[in-house]
Amino acid sequence: MAVPFLTAAREAAQALHRVGARPQSVRAVIGLDGFVDDILSVVARRIDPHNFVPVATISELAERIAAAAGLSTNMELVLRTSKLGGNAPIMALALAKAGAAVTCIGTLGLPEPDPIFAELVELAHVISVANPGRTQALEFNDGKLMLGRLENLYSLSWESLLRYVPVPRWIELCSGAQLLALVNWTMIPAMTDIWRRFLAEVAPQLPPGQASRIAFFDLADPQKRSEDEIREALAVLGQFRPYFATYLGLNRKEAAEVGRALGLAAETQPSAPLEEATRALAAGLDVDGVIIHPTDRASAWIGGTYYEVEGPYTPTPRLTTGAGDNFNAGCCLGLALGLGAQNALAMGVATSGFYVRHAASPSFEQLGQFLTEPVL
Repeated sequence: MAVPFLTAAREAAQALHRVGARPQSVRAVIGLDGFVDDILSVVARRIDPHNFVPVATISELAERIAAAAGLSTNMELVLRTSKLGGNAPIMALALAKAGAAVTCIGTLGLPEPDPIFAELVELAHVISVANPGRTQALEFNDGKLMLGRLENLYSLSWESLLRYVPVPRWIELCSGAQLLALVNWTMIPAMTDIWRRFLAEVAPQLPPGQASRIAFFDLADPQKRSEDEIREALAVLGQFRPYFATYLGLNRKEAAEVGRALGLAAETQPSAPLEEATRALAAGLDVDGVIIHPTDRASAWIGGTYYEVEGPYTPTPRLTTGAGDNFNAGCCLGLALGLGAQNALAMGVATSGFYVRHAASPSFEQLGQFLTEPVL
């Protein structure tokens, strides 16, 4: 049974106070992507040069596209904002704004990071290894469509990373970190090989401390990758366990896709109970924890126990692109601070809830305030 958000938020706030949590004590290494995100609305009806009615839902857009089959149509896009993008930079910025000491390794721009990453450069240590990708994010009340240009990520490899982060530097960074997150497997074709090379060349040289060192992974919508590729990548995750407490984070759609690849389609389909899907994936994977975050709640199977926390869902978000990465940041911060699974889930949904309402990640003080007195 899900814990109501107000109850979970209050308990998480009490836990933060009880342990005297200091986010600056958390060191994190986050990688490896980086995008410039253009957040756009699709025009349904133009009123005048300055006003329009947007297409409200993905279903409405789908009807317009279907009606154009065999004909043609024009769709106007309106730029709402441009912002830093990519799973790694958004997660890294959220952690840094919460006070963690973050190193972000990613495709942020060469020879210098693109100005879109200026806030991240100010708050974290960044190492850019290539130019960024580009995403046009069409946002609607019921979700978003991410249209990506990935050319700059295709050449990313372990060898190209070593030009900017040699093995001794990887060892130095990860030896002092409580959190390693290597995310966006789907859009980096060489990521499985990068994981393997990290395991061969870096992980065995890290000091003991598996129990207190977290490795977090987010596949990032693997629908376009083959099931063989997905299974191959998931098999590698278990090899991190001798060195890290290993967690896989998924949204509800990704959970269903991973479930199909593992032969668990019935248990993990979107209509299946969340607890059933979480338990099934945890049983089918060699990881320490599975975390799933639908839009209105989050679940986890960690240490043989199931957890579920309701989120502070809002039907009118200001920004949804990056909400999942903010959830990952808040949840991983809670885990790294040793607050326990339920409190970590509460920190995740609170960080995401603040982000979609304010179009910005919270500071640690703002997160604490949102947990104590949430604005729903």
